[in-house]
Amino acid sequence: MDKRSQNSQQAIREAFVELVLSQRYDEIKASDIIKLSGVARSTFYQHYTSKEAILASSLQPPMSCLADAIYADAQLKSLQNILIHFWEQRSFCRLILQGIPGKAVAECLTELIETRIDKIIASNNTALIIEPHHAAIQIAEAQLALLRTWLTGKAKCNDTNLAMAIQHTSVAMFESLQSSPSLF
Repeated sequence: MDKRSQNSQQAIREAFVELVLSQRYDEIKASDIIKLSGVARSTFYQHYTSKEAILASSLQPPMSCLADAIYADAQLKSLQNILIHFWEQRSFCRLILQGIPGKAVAECLTELIETRIDKIIASNNTALIIEPHHAAIQIAEAQLALLRTWLTGKAKCNDTNLAMAIQHTSVAMFESLQSSPSLF
């Protein structure tokens, strides 16, 4: 991607974040983002189809750390670092983890987890007792429940313990969903 495209995408993302912090998500229009970012309408649509696409694109890197928690050998430090980042940005994170943006977050995380599940199934020649998509939804929602309650102060713990809880429960859920002859 050339420098001009990178600058346009950055301007769009920055405008999006500024708007999310200053008004309700459902009130934000693509035209607001275009105006604040200073890019042409065609440039905006060249990079993104909607505000949800901006949100999903912005979420890929941090959500990838959460999705990696289904691996027993995942790096806890990476997960812990992203949790620290979420905590430092908790006012923004609380906004995007509820309502319409919360659904986009859940869909993004579900898709990332499902991709990892599909790779594990293919490489280990294993099967699940439910469809991979359903397993991904279950794991994503469990992770997000832990994250939401922590960020809102409803459940207190440090980032290290939360990282371990997310990984341990994600691994346990995934392992419990794998087919086993003893279950039938």
